[in-house]
Amino acid sequence: MEFENPIAFEDWLKTQSQEVCVAIATRAALRVWPYVIGQRFWRDDDKARVAQERLALLTGWAMMTSGV
Repeated sequence: MEFENPIAFEDWLKTQSQEVCVAIATRAALRVWPYVIGQRFWRDDDKARVAQERLALLTGWAMMTSGV
């Protein structure tokens, strides 16, 4: 299924069951996980590294929450 814009996707999500929304959230988190934790995508400066560590934790948390 393809959507023309994010608003159309959000409108469609509002008509779906919670199970469908959870499945989509889980799949989205799993798809970005390799990029979030991949060392080649991390920067060396401390400020960016803290932000990236936070993103990794939040993405992992989203995966665990939506998967359970």
